Amino acid sequence: MFHCMQRVILNLKFSLPFAFFLCLVKMVIFSRNNVSERFETELIELRRLGSRWILDNDVVEDCISTVFKDQSDNFSSLPVISRGQKIFNFCLHILEVSFFKVWKFCRTFLFLTWIILKVIFGLILVYAIASSHNPTQKFVMRHSQSLIYPVLRTVRIWSLPLLRKYDYFTEWHEEECLLKNPFYKEPPPDCWVCEDVRTVVDLTGLHNYSKAYAYNGKPFIVRDIMDSPISLHVLKNMYLASKEALIRGTAKFVSNSPRLGSLKELFEGLSTENELSRKDIQIYWKMNRVSSARIIRRVFKRPYFIPESSEVALQRYLYIDGPEASQYVLPLTDFANVWLAQGKGFRLIVLDPAEGCQQNCSSVSVLLKPKDVLYYNWQVWRPRSLPARLTDDLSITFMGSFY
Repeated sequence: MFHCMQRVILNLKFSLPFAFFLCLVKMVIFSRNNVSERFETELIELRRLGSRWILDNDVVEDCISTVFKDQSDNFSSLPVISRGQKIFNFCLHILEVSFFKVWKFCRTFLFLTWIILKVIFGLILVYAIASSHNPTQKFVMRHSQSLIYPVLRTVRIWSLPLLRKYDYFTEWHEEECLLKNPFYKEPPPDCWVCEDVRTVVDLTGLHNYSKAYAYNGKPFIVRDIMDSPISLHVLKNMYLASKEALIRGTAKFVSNSPRLGSLKELFEGLSTENELSRKDIQIYWKMNRVSSARIIRRVFKRPYFIPESSEVALQRYLYIDGPEASQYVLPLTDFANVWLAQGKGFRLIVLDPAEGCQQNCSSVSVLLKPKDVLYYNWQVWRPRSLPARLTDDLSITFMGSFY
């Protein structure tokens, strides 16, 4: 009988509670005490316990019948107390081993959790002290600012093996922010950058940009980066040569024409020419994959004024607007340093001061012509794109950002 009980316990040691085993042992010990009423009471109590712990009736009955089924004459000849004692010892051994493993796991888990909570609390405490004490805040920012991007870039590189195994994480991996903080507010910009800006200067031909003009936040324009205008025909050839990569790398495609609702309909649709002839047509194309960024870079080159130590963001934007397309606000890119490349047509760009500088600075505007490249920093300037209404040509504008 002990061997039967051993087999049952091995099969059910993680599904029956400890008290259920004790009740079984107790019932076996007293089953031969010539007290039928005591036996019936124990049996009823056992079934109640099984019902209380949401065990199937079949499982309870099978367990009871298996325990009381003798399969060994030698075992049945042993005294009742000896059998009960062996079953009881075996149950205790199984539960003791299981309990030790669970306790060891819980103790390790609680220890690691306590360490993590202490580290998080320490970081929060350091952040609170640094935020409340201005000299400390400046010291921390001055020494940690240069580490933020390298650390995040290293994390992104380390996550690449995980992305190869789980491809659906790729879209998350290439997003700059997965969850926006509703309590975060942009720190007020240094308004001295825009206080004396009255126009967008032309820096065409400047070769020492990194030393003379880098990162000062003042907008400028250059006209010697692009070799030739970028027409819709050039974009179509680019699409046909790398169709799958561009479609896969498209994060968002929006059009005010129901017949041009996708990249495929734009470059392969039969009604493309008629729809693009509308004067109010507007198309917004956002890319956020490495493959699409490499392809679009062949057409819209990296401007030479971007420092070699800087990194260009993955997100790229392309706007196709009719000559009378309504105005819109350009989005805030991954990085604050932005360039706009005018591939074809004309578009009027208005740079409004950021919210904290509206009383100190005034808006400036610039007319983008084919092959013009405009630089601005959105921490100081918030751009709007307006129709120029000079010709009936489409306007093709490309936008990128860098660190």
